[in-house]
Amino acid sequence: MRFDGFSFSFEPGGRPVRCLRFLLNRVMKTKPIELPEFPQVRICLWARTPWERARGLLGRDGLPPDTCMGFARCRALHTIGMRFPLDILFTDRSGNPVKVLHRVPPGRLLIWGGWRARTAYELASPR
Repeated sequence: MRFDGFSFSFEPGGRPVRCLRFLLNRVMKTKPIELPEFPQVRICLWARTPWERARGLLGRDGLPPDTCMGFARCRALHTIGMRFPLDILFTDRSGNPVKVLHRVPPGRLLIWGGWRARTAYELASPR
């Protein structure tokens, strides 16, 4: 693999893949997770860098039903630019639920989890 600043080339003779797309789709850290409020969720995509946190689920057409996106140190979210409704779970430091919201529509400016909220999870709402 070779990096020239803007694209990755995979040997032998692989097509170059744009750097940002590579980083966003392949490097995001995943961890197994259990959320009692949402038993179908098994995998969490953690937004760790400022770029991952800013992008979140923007530009995606959906998430698999067993996947969520997690934001540590997060008390509020928005759904501007989303293409699908979300279920949102806010938890405190101990992992106890603080607030659960179902079918939050796209285009909401601010979803406040409360002062005790420390982690937020976004899931695709079942249709």
